[in-house]
Amino acid sequence: TSNPSEPVFTRDTLSPGASADYSADVPVSSNICSFTTGFRVNAADNCSGANVSDDASTTCEVDSDPAIVVTHSCPPEPGMPGFSSSFGGDVRNTGNITLNNVVVENTVFGQTKVVFGPTSLEPGQSASFQGSYTLPENLDDCTYGSQVTAKGLDKCTEREVSSSNSINCPVDFIPGLEVQFFCPDEAVEQGDRLTYRGVVRNIGNVALRDVRVVNSQTGDDTVYSRALLPPGESDEFTGSFIVSKDCCQVTSTLKATAEDACSGNA
Repeated sequence: TSNPSEPVFTRDTLSPGASADYSADVPVSSNICSFTTGFRVNAADNCSGANVSDDASTTCEVDSDPAIVVTHSCPPEPGMPGFSSSFGGDVRNTGNITLNNVVVENTVFGQTKVVFGPTSLEPGQSASFQGSYTLPENLDDCTYGSQVTAKGLDKCTEREVSSSNSINCPVDFIPGLEVQFFCPDEAVEQGDRLTYRGVVRNIGNVALRDVRVVNSQTGDDTVYSRALLPPGESDEFTGSFIVSKDCCQVTSTLKATAEDACSGNA
């Protein structure tokens, strides 16, 4: 008992061969698998008054409630395709028993690797971890998924507990757009229509949307448009305008605009 000198059972007499049940509250320490407790009974012979005693002990298992929680965050700066990015996270023992063989795995781009452990965590104890991965060079999505999974074993039962945390992280792309202008092979007469050829090309590493080309000779009139232009892809177009009747040469400028399909920036 919590007070060894305090009786847990008393009775005035106990006849030969008789027995009696008793119960006692025994304090249990935290973070243990089992405990042993002992009891002593004392009595006096009803006739002679001689003292008699006996001792008994027992070992009891303790029920545990293992649990673990893990979190992680995206890299401080969005990663770029083909480059390495680092991230951080925390794992915590939220149960009431020590966890052994605690490991944290990171799964991203179809690959899984250990980023923390193996180690042990006491109840309530937490630990920080760091990890890194390389974004594929051909990555063309605006975001990507990252998952961490923490696992540990109850030190008493070796029962495994686990927890996962999934997030989506942004990708940092470099948008780029190029437009080329090609004059006709033959000179055009003054006052005639000049038909030219143009090529617009996505020279960045992210898709471009709402691609639009205008010509200085025709104002805001669109001479080419496309809803989406993937990275590395180009498109050819033609346009025309009337040449002035009093010039020897003409200047024409193409201007191409588009939006980054991920950020929406022009």
